[in-house]
Amino acid sequence: MWHSPHLSAQLPPLWRDWLLETGSLTQRLRALSPEFSVRVLQQTWRAAFYDEQQFLNFPAPPTRIRQVHLCCEQIPVVFARTVMPRRSLCGSRGQALQHLGAQPLGEILFAQPRRPRAQLQVTALFAAHPLYRLASRHLNPENLPTQLWARRSLFHLAGEPLLVTEVFLPSLLEYATLT
Repeated sequence: MWHSPHLSAQLPPLWRDWLLETGSLTQRLRALSPEFSVRVLQQTWRAAFYDEQQFLNFPAPPTRIRQVHLCCEQIPVVFARTVMPRRSLCGSRGQALQHLGAQPLGEILFAQPRRPRAQLQVTALFAAHPLYRLASRHLNPENLPTQLWARRSLFHLAGEPLLVTEVFLPSLLEYATLT
């Protein structure tokens, strides 16, 4: 169940700073790793998950779904999923979203003059959740964590909504402690 971060005292200390980061996750990962990269896993038109549709006030399917790994030195440390309703893809900025390739979405969102993030929510994902299954697909199946911590935020680009979900992989803590 997604909840607002006002319950931050209940978040695990190791993940709290990552989950509550108000700035660009892209910039924070770049500061952590000079070899930061984005690996596109999928970009397609399809229906969003029911809870994503609710969060976006039921956008009409199909929506543009972009799933990527954010990597430090080629190691995936974050699984990110962006849900873009069709109306968000109009205009020049919207068209650019459809052709991001390996460019980080955060570079576009945080280049805006106003703070783009709204409605931050956090949760622990368990194996039954579809986001857990998507995020853990590329992890070692013999060493899957019992839960993955995630956050999601509503962003607006040219007045239109985007839902960005970031699932923090165990490798992020491993990488962060090595550097």
